[in-house]
Amino acid sequence: MIGLSVTLAAASAPGTLLLENDNSPQTFFSRSAPSRDAYERFQRTFGTDSALRLVVSGPGIWTPLGLQWLADLETQSSNVVGVAGVAGLYTHHSFHFPDWPPPATLFRTLVLDDALDIDAGWVSADGTTVTVIVALHDLPANQLRETLGGFEHLLSRAPPETETWIAGLPVIQGSLDRALLDFSMHYLPVLGLLLVGLLLLVFRSFASILPLLFLVGVCEITLLGAMGYSGASLNMITILLVPLVLVISLATAVHIMLRFRRVCETGISRREAVRLTYAEKVWPVLWTGLTTAVAFGSLFTSPVPPVKDLGLWTALGLGLLTAATLTLYPALLSLAQPGRRPKSTPFEQRLRTLGRSCAHWAI
Repeated sequence: MIGLSVTLAAASAPGTLLLENDNSPQTFFSRSAPSRDAYERFQRTFGTDSALRLVVSGPGIWTPLGLQWLADLETQSSNVVGVAGVAGLYTHHSFHFPDWPPPATLFRTLVLDDALDIDAGWVSADGTTVTVIVALHDLPANQLRETLGGFEHLLSRAPPETETWIAGLPVIQGSLDRALLDFSMHYLPVLGLLLVGLLLLVFRSFASILPLLFLVGVCEITLLGAMGYSGASLNMITILLVPLVLVISLATAVHIMLRFRRVCETGISRREAVRLTYAEKVWPVLWTGLTTAVAFGSLFTSPVPPVKDLGLWTALGLGLLTAATLTLYPALLSLAQPGRRPKSTPFEQRLRTLGRSCAHWAI
C-alpha cells in the first residue's frame, strides 16, 4: 500500500505544475444568469479582447513635455506583449499636427471642443484627466501579469506634475491573481509549519508524526495533480480546498493515531494494535468521510462555477482521504514508532479538564 501510494503521488506530482490561476471576471458569472449569455454572444461577435485604460491626470499633461510623453505612451504601448490595439488623443489627432508636439494651449482647446474625444473618454470634460484605451488579447494569468508590469513601467516615466494609474477589469484580475499567488507562496507554507510545530508539541517526536504527514502529503498531491491533469484552474474560491482537505485529513489522522498510541501502551504488537484500533474506528471514519463528502458535494448544485468546482473537488478529495485512511494509514501505523505519552504536567491536566468541560457544554 505504501509503494502504491508513493507511485500514485509521484505520477500526480507533474499535474500540479499544470495548475494555473484564473480569476477573470467571467469565471465568477452564474451559469444561469442572462447577462452571461449576453456576454458570451458579445464575445462570439466581437472577439474575446478585454480593455483597460492608462489614466494620466494633472497639469503636467498640457505641456510640450507632457504631450510628447503622451505620444510615446501610445506608441510604446502597442509594443507591450498581449496588446491588440491602442487608441487615444495622439492616435486621433496626430494627422492634424505633422510636427508633434503641437502648441499645448491650442491642442487642449481642440480636444475639449471635440465631442468624440470626450465621449470616448480620452479626455475628461474639464481637461484634467486623459486616458489611453488599450485592447488586450485573451491572456493567461502569467502573461497578464507581464503585460500589466509593462504598462506600469511605461507609466513610471510620466513627466512632473502628473499622476498615473491603470483602470479596468484586467487590473482586478491581476490583483486577484497576485493575492492568490501570495496565499499559495506565503500563507500555506506558514500554515504547514504551524501544523508541524503543534504536532511536535503533542507527540514530542518527529518519528511519531511521519505517518500523519505522509498521509496528508499523498492526499494533497494526488488531488492537486488530478486537478492539473483535468485542466481545472485555481481561483480565489477553489484555492480553499487546499486548507480544507489539509485540516480534515490531519484531524482524521490525529484521531486515529491517538487511539493507536493508547492501544500500544497495553504492550501488544503494532500490528495487533492497528487491528484493534481499526476494529473500533473503521465505521466512524467511513461514515464521517461519507457525510462530509456529501455535505461539500452539495455545493456542486451551485450555478456559480468556482463554488461548483470547490464542491466537486473537495468531495473527491475527502473520498480519496477516506480511502487512504482505511488502506494506506494502517500500513503506515504498522511500521510506526508510536512512542509513549510523556507524563502530563499540572498545566496540561487542567487544560484537558477545561477542554472536556467546554466540549460537554457545547454539545
